[in-house]
Amino acid sequence: MKKRVLAMAMATGLVVSLAVPWAVSANGATAVGKVTGGGLIETGTDEDAAKITFGGNLNNLGGRPVGHWNIVFHNVNNDDLDMGQFHPAEITFLEFQNLPECPEADPPDSDYNRANFRANGRFNNEDGWSIEVRLADHGEGRRGQGNRGMSEMDSIRILLWDDDGVLQYDSYEGGSDYQGDFPDETECAGTRTTLDSGNFQIRATGTPE
Repeated sequence: MKKRVLAMAMATGLVVSLAVPWAVSANGATAVGKVTGGGLIETGTDEDAAKITFGGNLNNLGGRPVGHWNIVFHNVNNDDLDMGQFHPAEITFLEFQNLPECPEADPPDSDYNRANFRANGRFNNEDGWSIEVRLADHGEGRRGQGNRGMSEMDSIRILLWDDDGVLQYDSYEGGSDYQGDFPDETECAGTRTTLDSGNFQIRATGTPE
């Protein structure tokens, strides 16, 4: 297993990005709200295709993040994770971001179109694992235009650390040496993969600090 120091050094860009809160708007307000939804990303529909399914709901309306978000890994490019399930025990971080140049998270009304959260929990009943999820709500999408689910724009990126703090998987295939299976498929969402099925809804607004 890679040493933690090596993993942290290779993931420096990710670690630095986590240290800066996303949810400060131009008027100094802090975003509070909730994100719900789920779906899947997959590399194909055959039995050997890589697929990740996920879903849940989170909010920080009471002043701290709470909720649940389960993730199941199928045939991903790390045999140790195949058919593995992550179940959160504690949501440690939830904040929101708005990119004005991207489609709005509407409906429902929201001042933000992205969410980022972290959680500690169990992977295949082993304690001490953690995840980071970055997702985007870029509208409700349309049915019947080549997409099997609701949204043609919503997107996600998933990172998974083991109980030694070593990054074991980054869903984005360009994420250094962490064996990702999924390309950056959407220009607006950056290094996130467009959902193959599913939908996210962000309800978040700025409130005075």
